[in-house]
Amino acid sequence: MQALKAAGTFERTLFVLSADHGHFPVTRHFDTEAFVEARGLKTLYYPKAARRYFRADAAALIAGNASGHIYLRSRAHGWAHALADGEVNAQEPGMIDALLADPAIEFVVTRAEGG
Repeated sequence: MQALKAAGTFERTLFVLSADHGHFPVTRHFDTEAFVEARGLKTLYYPKAARRYFRADAAALIAGNASGHIYLRSRAHGWAHALADGEVNAQEPGMIDALLADPAIEFVVTRAEGG
């Protein structure tokens, strides 16, 4: 919070807290790895992590039974640059909309333009 206040962005920052409660029955499933690979991206995910690490376009990481993360490698800047929502839409058109259209997805969080 100190860094956000110092940057003058604290009052414009949205904090999202989410939890994966493993004791809650899961009624819908979303195959994150299959979704990303169906888009033609070489995807890093367990257990294929080691042999795909250096050539991956994306990483699909699952956190428990109700949370997943998709990271995209910037075509222009590599893994060192975290894509903002507009960059995701430019690089992978329709990806965010396709995620939101799936009944198993409750919400999608992205980095905002400008950080």
